Amino acid sequence: MKLTTILFILVFIVIILEIITKKVTCPLRPSGDITLFTEFLPNEEAKKILTELRNRRSKGESISKLEYKKVFEKVIYKVPASRMGSWFGVVPQIGVDICFIRDNLPTIVANLVKRHELEHLLQTGQEKNVEWSANVAVIKEYHWRSLFMIPFAVKDRFSFYHGEPLCLVASLWVNFKKYLLPF
Repeated sequence: MKLTTILFILVFIVIILEIITKKVTCPLRPSGDITLFTEFLPNEEAKKILTELRNRRSKGESISKLEYKKVFEKVIYKVPASRMGSWFGVVPQIGVDICFIRDNLPTIVANLVKRHELEHLLQTGQEKNVEWSANVAVIKEYHWRSLFMIPFAVKDRFSFYHGEPLCLVASLWVNFKKYLLPF
């Protein structure tokens, strides 16, 4: 098969996916009720630790995996999956130094999500694509284990869009673009 044929097929697939995404009327990302997480408030210790990490990163200092994991305990809270909708993890709003992850994630996926959400807390605002930047940090730290996220995410989408194949396709495409493309 010629390269031009392959490129034509890929462009055609992308166009079809974009059309499906724009035409489907179902919610593309069922969301949870994170506004109700008022029982979790950032504490001063968490703010201090995050500020220290931000300062070290801005100076170009390296931060170990163990140091990141210690921060997990201070700023990341597990909440019932029923309250998270389809989100694996979320930072509720900019400037709040805490984040949440679903309590039903397998350990490897939970660690990947924790690292991703922590990266959002450490971002400077200079990133062109905050999701891509967070994923790059996860990949640098977890390497090939980051691939565990993909089949888990696809399986999870099936549970939300069972019986709605267009919603499933649209959701997977939107998330692919959001999390895996650098622009």
